[in-house]
Amino acid sequence: WLPTDLDIYVPFRSENLIARLLVGQGYRLHEPASVDVAMYAGTSIHSVHAFSKGRYKIDVIVSVNAASIAPVFQFHTTAVMNFVSADRIFCAYPALTMRARSHVNPTLLYNGGLHRKAIAPLRKYMSRGFTFE
Repeated sequence: WLPTDLDIYVPFRSENLIARLLVGQGYRLHEPASVDVAMYAGTSIHSVHAFSKGRYKIDVIVSVNAASIAPVFQFHTTAVMNFVSADRIFCAYPALTMRARSHVNPTLLYNGGLHRKAIAPLRKYMSRGFTFE
């Protein structure tokens, strides 16, 4: 497995700074990037910007406020509620994640059920060995 896809979460005030940094490193900005709302259960995302350089892809997810990680907790399942910061590795549900188990974010169900777009990520993680409880 070779990582070629990265999501970077930034606070609202850092949107332009990270864009300039990535362009300065040779990444190309693809606009307009659309937010796939099926991936999230809430509305803490201001915008998403897609960058690429060859086969490498970076999505910059901009929070609506200073809490850059707020969108992480609105993902479709607990399997991906994890992040790496400058000095920490965080896993919101380690007992589940380390056993390849996950819960569906109940907010998705509350806000209108699981749409076809919301099912795709579940299938993706099932194909990687995750089960949903």
